[in-house]
Amino acid sequence: MSLDRLFTFPTELKNSTERKKWIQAFNRADEKKTHLLKEPKKCHRVCSDHFKDGEPTVENPTPTLKLGTKKNRSSGTPRPGPDKRRRVEVTSSPNETNVPEPQIADNLHVNDASSNDTAPSASSNQQLEEDVLNQLQERIKQLELENARLRKQSQNDKARMAKLNKTKVSHVNLLTTDGDVRYYTGVPNKETFYAIHESVAKYVRKRWKGKSSLSTKVKRKFTKSPRKFGPQRMLCSEDEMLLTLIRLRLGLLRKDLADRFAISQSLVSQIFHSWLTALSKVLGKLIWWAPKENVAMSKPSRFNKLPQIRSIIDATEFHIETPKDPKIQACCYSSYKHHHTAKVIVCCAPNSTITFLSKVYGGRASDKACLMESGLLDMHDPHDMTQTDKGFGIENECAERMLYLSIPPGLRGAAQMTSENVKRTSEVANLRILIEQVIRRIKTFRMLKNEIPITLLPHLEKMVIVCAAITNLWQPIYKD
Repeated sequence: MSLDRLFTFPTELKNSTERKKWIQAFNRADEKKTHLLKEPKKCHRVCSDHFKDGEPTVENPTPTLKLGTKKNRSSGTPRPGPDKRRRVEVTSSPNETNVPEPQIADNLHVNDASSNDTAPSASSNQQLEEDVLNQLQERIKQLELENARLRKQSQNDKARMAKLNKTKVSHVNLLTTDGDVRYYTGVPNKETFYAIHESVAKYVRKRWKGKSSLSTKVKRKFTKSPRKFGPQRMLCSEDEMLLTLIRLRLGLLRKDLADRFAISQSLVSQIFHSWLTALSKVLGKLIWWAPKENVAMSKPSRFNKLPQIRSIIDATEFHIETPKDPKIQACCYSSYKHHHTAKVIVCCAPNSTITFLSKVYGGRASDKACLMESGLLDMHDPHDMTQTDKGFGIENECAERMLYLSIPPGLRGAAQMTSENVKRTSEVANLRILIEQVIRRIKTFRMLKNEIPITLLPHLEKMVIVCAAITNLWQPIYKD
């Protein structure tokens, strides 16, 4: 017994003429557009029984046998389609001798006991229909289960692909140019960024997990001390430092950073606090009280009229969230800003380098009280000159330490300033504006520019130190 072979329709590109002949030979109407012939698909095949030679040949390339399109010679009626033949099986009477064979799907195996030439009885037809129906129902259940399994697998694959396709932020794909480094971190260039990392990374061995994790009563004992304790890190050290500087520079929230770096929010906090502490210790060395000779050598030409100038002093305030404790609210409320603030004394040299930062005080404290508490005036040598705002009111304190104080002249009871005082005020203001520009540099870090959460107040001093130290790496404001 020879097996039937299946042949595909000729393609439109290679043999469009022969394809049209095959379609006309089968003469099947389209389901939607009945006035047109049905266009075969890629999955459609033609059995070898429809060809005279058992396959398409040069003499007989078109199928002509058993196509079901000609009139039936015995009955004179057209050959019924598959659906019509199924209806004939159900509605035909048992006295008919020509009962069409039931059409069953290829993947269903039905053992037809009435395969002889005699007509089957009504009971055998009914039994056959029940068997076919049962097999179809069982097959439908199997297909439904298979469909549900494939849907679930497709959802899992989509979720996995979305996670893989999600671009994870790293120092490799983010810091491609020096401009990117300045924008995301505030560091001048890539070389400086990696130099800072090399200096700081060796001090970040354990992540900060709160005060409760600083000491434990039960000490662990190891037969062999591991190289690093705890689970494997999700980010490399370069990305951890990048995360910390991005939060300071752009002021992003924990949820945003967690999504960018594909980590949890708690891990973002641990990384930020650990690296902030290390950065403040290392970069804090960049804020130092320079000797008088170094200040004189690096002084811009616009300060040549002030040969003894040593420092320019001012106070700046950072907005904070309103504390719950009424006593703390009273200590932090600033009548000048009309907001709860934290105050810091900033001192810079004539070359715009920050040389001193005080501790963080409440916004209620006066500028003079913060300055005297910081001990900045005691760091000056006798006969040094300092510039401040006239609101500080430290004339007597500077006189006690033999310091020259350069402040704008006031009205001193007069109704109008004299021309000499106006000129003197303009000269002092043009030089003292430098400290305002230095403070503006610090506040380009949006973590300090925006309102600071209460949870970050214990770390505010470290944040100011890191931001001020990074600004010391920038080019001087005034260049000769």
